[in-house]
Amino acid sequence: MLKWKKISAILLCLCLLLTAAACNSNDSSTPSSSQPSGNSESGESGGNDEVNETALPITDEPVTFTMWKVWQNDYIESINDIESIKKSAEETGVTIIYNTVATTAAVEKFGMLLASGDYPDMIDHSETAVSYPGGGDKAIADGVYLDMTSYVEQYMPNYSQLRLQDEELAKMTVTDSGKMWAIYMMRAQTDGALMAEPAWIGMVIRTDWLDDLGLNMPVTIDDWTTTLTAFKDEKGAEAPLMIGPKGFVINDYFASAYGVKRDFYRDGANVKYGPLENGYRQYIELMRQWYADGLIDQNFISNTSEMIMTAEYGATGKSGAGTNMWGLSQQYYLETGQTEDANIRFEAVAGPVLNVGEVCQSKFPSYIATNQISVTSNCSNPEIVAKWMDYQYTVDGLIRNYYGIEGDTYETVDGKPVYTAKILEPEGNFTTGDMLAMNVRGDGVGLNAWDRWDQAYDHEKLKAREVWDADGLGLVLPRITMTDEEGLEYNNIFTDIKTYVEEKTVAYIMGTESMDTYDAFVQHIYDLNIEKCLEIQQAALDRYNAR
Repeated sequence: MLKWKKISAILLCLCLLLTAAACNSNDSSTPSSSQPSGNSESGESGGNDEVNETALPITDEPVTFTMWKVWQNDYIESINDIESIKKSAEETGVTIIYNTVATTAAVEKFGMLLASGDYPDMIDHSETAVSYPGGGDKAIADGVYLDMTSYVEQYMPNYSQLRLQDEELAKMTVTDSGKMWAIYMMRAQTDGALMAEPAWIGMVIRTDWLDDLGLNMPVTIDDWTTTLTAFKDEKGAEAPLMIGPKGFVINDYFASAYGVKRDFYRDGANVKYGPLENGYRQYIELMRQWYADGLIDQNFISNTSEMIMTAEYGATGKSGAGTNMWGLSQQYYLETGQTEDANIRFEAVAGPVLNVGEVCQSKFPSYIATNQISVTSNCSNPEIVAKWMDYQYTVDGLIRNYYGIEGDTYETVDGKPVYTAKILEPEGNFTTGDMLAMNVRGDGVGLNAWDRWDQAYDHEKLKAREVWDADGLGLVLPRITMTDEEGLEYNNIFTDIKTYVEEKTVAYIMGTESMDTYDAFVQHIYDLNIEKCLEIQQAALDRYNAR
């Protein structure tokens, strides 16, 4: 079993992915659209049984293509050195030379790449790290990206069959005009069945304190008030609940109990803006009271605990609730040596609601379709590239990309790939995440085997995903896209609104702004032309629904 002191790199990678996803919120013109788990009842699009395996090699004459990719690794000099990537090139006859840039330099480097006109054969946008200004349709119109529609129809039967398994998935892998500006990575289980990864971030609470106090898991806002008060009065917690510097926790928990989010959200087929709605005021009044009563972190504006509560508070008894990822639950702080208190136990708790029987509708959305890989107009042979891409959507391609080389990084047990000790019990100070980064390609075009992580975590750590995934997505907008013109107008207006709302929200919560000014606060948002932003968001949602 993987030791917990060896998983920090895995968790860091997940945190970086979350940060990237958060950066691509619905208030941008980013041309990204994917399938959130929970849009259908199961979040699952069925198996991969009808997909034909690709005959190898793809080409009798070996060929080489280039791909621009956001990637960084502290342990090997180049992704091109990974043995499983070399093995895949031997099998397919197609070698990919990856030109990589670090995450921190991705936006700048991407801009320079576009300006140069010297494009590689492919560009991996790495989920939401970079995006073409104006969106996918504009990239095609500008002659930078190819419209892959005809290539998918002729040369990508595996990809085509998978995306057509589900109406929503088919809708989300094209632009508003029906073009395929990119080929999407699709999350799946190792057997090839498409399935969005269960929610992997949410609320956690100290259940050892609940046991000591004779309290049940809090469900409603009133339950939370009772629980946090007990944490403060009976356990001496100075920050019973950790929230982020802008007055919220991830997923807008607590605000969502009042039927709103901090930003734009979905109300049926309509787009609404949280701060204009009465539920937002109710949320602010709740946080304002909790702040005055010492139930939330008094230093929340300086503590970065919106996504992951800091160990300084969680491991020391200063706090009893916040947000974390699966793996950072149960006795994580003890197992990683951050505390000697054997009693500390954090477990996942569902998103808060107002009334018993309700379900939180604002969980973190996980998507079937994620990373986008575009083929550029400079591609020397798009037909072969399309065939190579299509191979990545077979189970064989998945295993090569995520499990590596049989006999080295995995063995086949009962027909399933199982990581070897080389990966799960690495020598020295390496983690499982380090070893995978050095030995397999990982994320990119093709099927993404998210369930591979199940081999590195025991069931108690994975239970958190089940709790958070039971929440809903009723308030969450799909990843709608704006036209170039809409994006420019929207950003010019909304930048000032966003800054104003964030400043006032914090001031209301901390009590430095009187609630007597709240009506004027809402009116000023209208004065800043929020109605135009709503019009643009609504038009984008309407186009999405009409795809």
